[in-house]
Amino acid sequence: MALKTQPRLALTIEPGPDREPIEITVQTDNRDAVAYDLLRERNNWPVPDKGIFIWQTYLAFHALKRLGLLAQHGLPSDFKSAQPMLVHLAPVDEDGNQLELDEHGKPINSNQGEDVDPTQPES
Repeated sequence: MALKTQPRLALTIEPGPDREPIEITVQTDNRDAVAYDLLRERNNWPVPDKGIFIWQTYLAFHALKRLGLLAQHGLPSDFKSAQPMLVHLAPVDEDGNQLELDEHGKPINSNQGEDVDPTQPES
């Protein structure tokens, strides 16, 4: 998979008309990705590289749930109800800089270096 499988995601939550939007950054991990995989077929969701927005939104939601932050930020505990409140989402690096993604969801301006060919040249 070409996607960054455990992205750090900055999101804006609009918890309701009488509350100010909340900006928060969460680090997703394998637990969030596994939760997506377990629900994907049941909900007829696309694979991550074909449905990057739902994938990232669910990872962010599940990370908030895993960290016990849903109620604190005025979000319901089910994804279908919470999803409309997650109004902006972007992958970011460790410094909070937004990452630009290619058409496959792979960061193209990250500080993680470039892909290399591990094959040793013949001598």
